[in-house]
Amino acid sequence: MKRLLCALALWPSLAAALPGEGPVLDLARSDISADWFGGGMTVDLALSEAVPYAVGVTDGPPRLVVRFQSVVELAAPEEEDPQPVLVPAGLTTELQLPLERLRVLDTAEIEWPENGGARLRLKLEAADQATFEQAAARWKAAPEQVMPERPAAGYKLHVMIDPGHGGQDPGAEYDGIREADVVLLLARQLKADLEAAGFDASLTREDDSFVPLSERVAKATRDGADLFISLHADAVLVGHASGASVHSLSEESAGSGDRFLLNRLGRNALASAEGNVEDATMRVLMEMAREQSLEASNALAADLVEEMGAAGMALYKTPQKHSNFVVLRAADVPSVLVELGYLSEPADRALLVDPEWRASMAGALAKGVADWAGAQ
Repeated sequence: MKRLLCALALWPSLAAALPGEGPVLDLARSDISADWFGGGMTVDLALSEAVPYAVGVTDGPPRLVVRFQSVVELAAPEEEDPQPVLVPAGLTTELQLPLERLRVLDTAEIEWPENGGARLRLKLEAADQATFEQAAARWKAAPEQVMPERPAAGYKLHVMIDPGHGGQDPGAEYDGIREADVVLLLARQLKADLEAAGFDASLTREDDSFVPLSERVAKATRDGADLFISLHADAVLVGHASGASVHSLSEESAGSGDRFLLNRLGRNALASAEGNVEDATMRVLMEMAREQSLEASNALAADLVEEMGAAGMALYKTPQKHSNFVVLRAADVPSVLVELGYLSEPADRALLVDPEWRASMAGALAKGVADWAGAQ
């Protein structure tokens, strides 16, 4: 059970992260209900989009706290008991809900309704005094983990592999060949190769199912991944292009992950006894984390390109690129997007469905990851 903290990095679209277009919380469409017999409570919050959040409880007096990144109130309910309070806190917003009984977090999840937006659904369960005090203490202490610790000896590096598209989003399609199918086959092969090399590896989707872009990044961070590799097959509508390439986040776009990075760093870690936060200090920490991630992502991209070339894989004329893809914005997880080739090009298309080529490409990518890990 998730009793203390649930933090997700969720970026549904590029537009959602543009300055001046922050998400909103609609309290008028939200719902809070309590089970007075069992002592539990459900909190269902309506959001314009899924955003990074953290959930916990605090004392003095007992409250549920939901910390959002850059969320502003859209509408407040006319009547609500208990009355929630929305508190701006620098670059974050906290929703504070008084607890008339002692409760702790049981589960937290984001859902995407068909009519748009997102809903954060929280379930709380009754707690005794000791359990509540422990949860409140952990909430206060958790943000102190500002920077990740170095892995212990024997730690297996965890690679999150993201087969692009899927389900109702097939990606590029040519001659009956779907990008979603091609990249899933290669992702499975890459997972097997990485595990054989001693790494932990997992997929953002295991079958032909649709996974929102936000959830792909969220899964990587939620599962504690050390690397994020998204697989795609490109296409052009006009002209010709061929060969594989690797994208990492551009420096100009690095700030697009700030809301998520703030969530991971935790502003409370920098609070003084009076509860004030030094924004300058937070900015320095954010800049350090971002620079480290960009450097690591660029190094990984270079290693992947080198090993693909060494394995005889056809490369695009500029095989290492910098872009602002949504899936590259997990600001403290080194992330790359690999374009395996062009489905619009007959020669590339033939390779993308060739099992021998797939095995060679997966092997080259796995060796690139090993090169990168050995240099850290």
